[in-house]
Amino acid sequence: ERILELYRETEKAINEMTGETRGIIKLGASTTIGEYLLPPILSGYHEQFPRVQIRLSIDNTRLVVRKLEDATIDMGMVEGPVSNKNIAVAPCFEDELVVIIPPGHPFEAMEEIPITKLREHPFVSREEGSGTRMVISEHMSRAGLSYDHLDMVLELGTTESVKAAVEGGVGFSIISS
Repeated sequence: ERILELYRETEKAINEMTGETRGIIKLGASTTIGEYLLPPILSGYHEQFPRVQIRLSIDNTRLVVRKLEDATIDMGMVEGPVSNKNIAVAPCFEDELVVIIPPGHPFEAMEEIPITKLREHPFVSREEGSGTRMVISEHMSRAGLSYDHLDMVLELGTTESVKAAVEGGVGFSIISS
């Protein structure tokens, strides 16, 4: 790791002397961030620094953190909590989670949905290790409820598959706005 670090420092110094920014950035992002937030940001970055290669891997929060721990990626962006004291964490965006429902769902008539009502209807969930799922679980726990009390009928690996299941009438879900 130290040799690689020295190599990167040397390459950076040479690039600074020549005025050229180049190299490889290995990023990891959780699904929601990688699918919705980063593509336009990375496009703008590429326009500004065309000689920099960006390699983005999209995984759930747990896997992004694991890749940071084993130095497979240089930086990660996740929406879930990170409890590893060896990883520096800095918030960069605020997000809001929203309930999504198929047309005609009982929640449609409600202005606000009491958290206890969530247990009464079929729920489409993200997979274990998802940051969205971790945030929902923590919020429910603060309200004295367990994520396991939800009537989970499907557990899916991406936000797009969750949206498609809800659109198909399987149940409701909670996703990033």
